[in-house]
Amino acid sequence: LYDFLAYEALEFYQAGEQGAVTAEDAFELDADSPVLADAEAFLAWRPASADSASSALKAVRLFQGLLAFHRNDPDRSAFLDADLARMEFADNSAVGESKSERYQAALRRFADQSADHEVSSRALALLAAHLNRNGDPAAARAVAQRGRDAFPSSFGAALCRNEIALIERKTTALETESVWNAPWPALRVTYRNVTQVHFRAVRIDFETHLRQARWE
Repeated sequence: LYDFLAYEALEFYQAGEQGAVTAEDAFELDADSPVLADAEAFLAWRPASADSASSALKAVRLFQGLLAFHRNDPDRSAFLDADLARMEFADNSAVGESKSERYQAALRRFADQSADHEVSSRALALLAAHLNRNGDPAAARAVAQRGRDAFPSSFGAALCRNEIALIERKTTALETESVWNAPWPALRVTYRNVTQVHFRAVRIDFETHLRQARWE
């Protein structure tokens, strides 16, 4: 029951703006704070802020409550799930130039420390997605393969397989100007995971084209 109520509250506090007036000294979740540190450092953190109405501050305290509640569970599943959710919250809410680097480090640390639990595959799926979004598909693919192979039947492995499929997907696109006049425009071809692209230009009668109303 505690978990249910805590996660219901977290869903609300992580939703962004709730329509309240922002305080002049509003609490700001700094990426350099313990929000992306290991679980013990995060639990020991006591954010100093006069902004008691801050949604981010309330979310931090809820995550601390969940982790403290499950800290000594014989089954680590609930603790690890809450800890990973805390990292996702930090990635979505924290600010600062170090956020990307610290988020990656937190996911790697979490995956290594929980390598004997299937939740580690979820952490690796999140890391792979983050690396791919930030322009490193090769590293993302290697991380996703690791997560897929660690616990092949887990939910995290399914996420890793989806990320691999996204990275390996073949794509091509051709762009040029709608109207051609001298000097002639360039054809811009963008592609991924293909070695050859073939296309041809076909002459059309412009008046026939207009009568057919094919404006696009």
